[in-house]
Amino acid sequence: MSVLARVLIVGAAVGLATMIAQHVRVRVQRDESGWKQFKPGFLIYFMLFGCASFVVLAGSALITSDPMQPDAQEQNFYALLVLIGFALAGAYPVWIAYGRCVMWKGSMILVRSWTGKERLFLISELVSVQRSEISEDYRLVFQSGETLRFSTNLRGATQFILDIEDYRDSIEHKDQASQTAT
Repeated sequence: MSVLARVLIVGAAVGLATMIAQHVRVRVQRDESGWKQFKPGFLIYFMLFGCASFVVLAGSALITSDPMQPDAQEQNFYALLVLIGFALAGAYPVWIAYGRCVMWKGSMILVRSWTGKERLFLISELVSVQRSEISEDYRLVFQSGETLRFSTNLRGATQFILDIEDYRDSIEHKDQASQTAT
């Protein structure tokens, strides 16, 4: 089978798996202490799988190439570029999924980086919630000026935004009820 045919087969399989993954959403469960945590979603796993597949494909093209062909050096150069490109592209979903841990419970949001540094945010200090359609991420801005960004492709992102809205609505209703009572 030619390299082009292998590329087309792998590309079609990854594309199909990605389309399916975008339509499948799974709710996040609480742990023993009540914290909910973002988990890598299916789309992130398929991005990792796709990048790894193309790295393997380009690596096999490099290993099995015939050095006696007239344009062997050029083919190997392009295969190496594809290998490096997809290896670097695979770093993005790894960072999204495993670069930090975002957890929430009630009115608290805890962010733990891969170095172990922790930051605690309160939903009551949240100034704005913005969603970017281009990069498919949410951006939360707090009163302190700090921002928290996370991908919509993480399991629990939609549930997290709904929990924030529910919490803010309940605070708003309590404020209105207390104003009405006075």
